Amino acid sequence: MLSAAVGSGDDVNISGHVSDFDPNAGALSVAISGPITTNVAVDSAGDFSYTGPAAQLGTEQAVATDAGTGLSSSAVQTPIENAAPVIQNFTVSPTGNGTNVLLSGSVLDESPAGLTVSFSGIASGSATTDASGKFSFVVLASGLGDVTAATSDVWGAVSQPATATLSDSGPVVQP
Repeated sequence: MLSAAVGSGDDVNISGHVSDFDPNAGALSVAISGPITTNVAVDSAGDFSYTGPAAQLGTEQAVATDAGTGLSSSAVQTPIENAAPVIQNFTVSPTGNGTNVLLSGSVLDESPAGLTVSFSGIASGSATTDASGKFSFVVLASGLGDVTAATSDVWGAVSQPATATLSDSGPVVQP
């Protein structure tokens, strides 16, 4: 069994399990190759894990070796999985006097801090997410209509665009 998934920043988490009939399971090691290349020890239950930086996504391969017998397993491969970021709760609302608008929302991602969210439509520009993935940006709108937001993560995975509409229901006379 082998799995690999992105973690925080450019870290990749690789883990798995090795089965062996040798009672000296502590003598097992796993050679990992691909975007991350390293050797890791296998614990007495047969589990192994490694977390470290990768320059790119791709396919990881693992081969287990039993130091006691000198035997090795067949190679097992798995892709490094990364979900695209998702823009949530995106809104556009009037603020201040005139045609300034507040664009706000959040980005859901494995590593949401420091992502650039780009805006287009009746308001354009960009904002950077905070440590929890939240963003806000005040900008002059060209009129009523739609604003679209999009972002990409550190691996280049692009979000689906999110759209919010600025509308005006007209003046209201208060009784």
